[in-house]
Amino acid sequence: MKKITLEKLQLTNFKGVKSFTLDAAGGNVKVYGDNATGKTSLADAFVWLLFDKDTSNQKEFGIKQVDENNKVIHGLDHEVSAVLRVDGKTIQLSKLYKEKWTKHKGNIESVMTGHTTEYSVNGVPQKKTEYTKFIEKIADEEVFKLLTNPSYFNEQLKWEKRREILMEVCGDVTDEDVIDSNTELASLLGVLEERAIEDHKKVVASSKKKINDELERIPVRIDELNKGMADLSDLNEAEINEELQFFKTEINRLEDQKSDIRNGASASEKKNKLYALENELQTIKHNHTKYMSDQTLQVEKVLNEAKRAQQNIQYEIQDLGEEKNRLNGRVNFMENERKQLLEKYHSLNGQEFEFSQECSCPACGQDLPEDKLNAAREKSLEQFNLSKANELDSIKEKGVSLKADIQKASDRIAEIKSTIEQRQKDQQIEADHIAKYQKELADIKDGLVPVEEVPAYQDKLKEITSLKEEISNASESVADEMSEIQSKIDELKDQAEKLQVGLAKIKQHEQSRARIKELEDEERKLAKKFEQLNKEEFLMDEFVRTKVNLLEEKINSKFKHARFKLFKDQVNGGLAETCKTTFKGVEYDAGLNNAARINVGLDIINTLSEHYGLSAPIFVDNSEAVTKIIDTNAQMINLLVSEQDKKLRVETEALQEVI
Repeated sequence: MKKITLEKLQLTNFKGVKSFTLDAAGGNVKVYGDNATGKTSLADAFVWLLFDKDTSNQKEFGIKQVDENNKVIHGLDHEVSAVLRVDGKTIQLSKLYKEKWTKHKGNIESVMTGHTTEYSVNGVPQKKTEYTKFIEKIADEEVFKLLTNPSYFNEQLKWEKRREILMEVCGDVTDEDVIDSNTELASLLGVLEERAIEDHKKVVASSKKKINDELERIPVRIDELNKGMADLSDLNEAEINEELQFFKTEINRLEDQKSDIRNGASASEKKNKLYALENELQTIKHNHTKYMSDQTLQVEKVLNEAKRAQQNIQYEIQDLGEEKNRLNGRVNFMENERKQLLEKYHSLNGQEFEFSQECSCPACGQDLPEDKLNAAREKSLEQFNLSKANELDSIKEKGVSLKADIQKASDRIAEIKSTIEQRQKDQQIEADHIAKYQKELADIKDGLVPVEEVPAYQDKLKEITSLKEEISNASESVADEMSEIQSKIDELKDQAEKLQVGLAKIKQHEQSRARIKELEDEERKLAKKFEQLNKEEFLMDEFVRTKVNLLEEKINSKFKHARFKLFKDQVNGGLAETCKTTFKGVEYDAGLNNAARINVGLDIINTLSEHYGLSAPIFVDNSEAVTKIIDTNAQMINLLVSEQDKKLRVETEALQEVI
């Protein structure tokens, strides 16, 4: 590790300090002084010597001396010099800032026209660029400030930069690490091989939106189809087909009659008689068909209703079963999460308060009063109990919420089971009805005879056959009869076209019912897919939270006192990146006392020093606030407020040992 120590720091006319020399000899130093005696100026001088800035990272600050009226005292040279040891090698640095005065032609007095800065290394004058390059070889400016100022990391860096440094020092957590720590996330392996988790969340959100939009449109389409279906209460497909067949036969018969007339008008009378006989035969056939249809129609109607009812119950049972399976999976997942919360609760509840406190004053060695020790202990105990209680309450609140969700889901599962049992009973009832109606229909059909076996039909058929033989060769052309027959044909065709309209309505109705069935099936599939996406989305959120916990644990393990919060919860349930330093649950910029801030800053310096392989002098301002400063491998220059010291007083490590 590269080690830098401060041997000597000398100020002349710098920020209110007329002349002062700090002989640190490379060891730890305590500098005492009342307010406004120049303690902070020592740290500012050291940083200015190296980087042209003060400890607040400002390039423009008051270097010059001022009088009692806060007016600049002109004509003074402002100089800071230092002796450093870098890995055992002595280096002398010096920077001189002075006014530039010019006497213009024709003027008696000189006028200040600016300032100049002179640089030197080991007594050799340097140009600014040469001096800057030399300093860069000693240490990087940003790293040097991180390692020499306990407040620099938390107070002068933006959270994004702090987060970047922590990631650089401690390393990120891989997706494989996250899944290895939580086996329930194993199903995301395939996803992570294709894209990042945040990208996949966008894909899932987009898919859910598309599915949800489609689920909203399907009921509208079904409703439109239902409204567009014609009323078929007065239409019977079998009767329509029978009538169409009758019209077709009749038209063919009339066409034959026309042909007969063309061939011979003398047979017209017999043909008319034949026509009448055939009409009578068709009437007998039609009446017989209607009689058989009337006998079975009512039973077929209730049979079809029972079949539809049984099918609807089956769909309902399937939907309830799918919902029960989803809820069972959800309950198992929440039970496991609740178990983890309970284990975390018992672990936290079993933590005991530990108190460590120096019993003597580090300055004079006298024992501290018992009441101050007790007060410090009570304050630490109160903070410990408050932090512990808040975290226990948070865990308990999450557990209660999970328990309520589990009970709600379990109640719904029980309700579904009861409903399924009832609907299965209803389904059996409909099955019994179907068997009953099928038997009734079979009995009716067994009792009916074909029209060909009806005596009236057989007698009429014999008359027709006999008459056809008589007029088979007769032919007589009569124009009037031809016209009359054509009129009958046209009338029959008109009636047939009207019946075809009814058949078209029936066909359209069947197509609409089939389309509704397709939409209902699609709706169930989309709902199932939507539930799968919900589960996948939940797992991705759990993945992110697990990764957050692992990352914070990994980073926090690198520090003894400082802890870091790298993510914050958002209103929408997601997580946003941040970087907040905490100590015992208290955020650095939200009420953390000065002593804790200093020790947290030193703890951060220790870890960063190890990472960068560099140790440099640490200036600790206002260190009188700390009763116990944590150990560090770097040189410590403590700046302490001491009302009795109206001028700066220095205690070196050797002097402190003598005292």
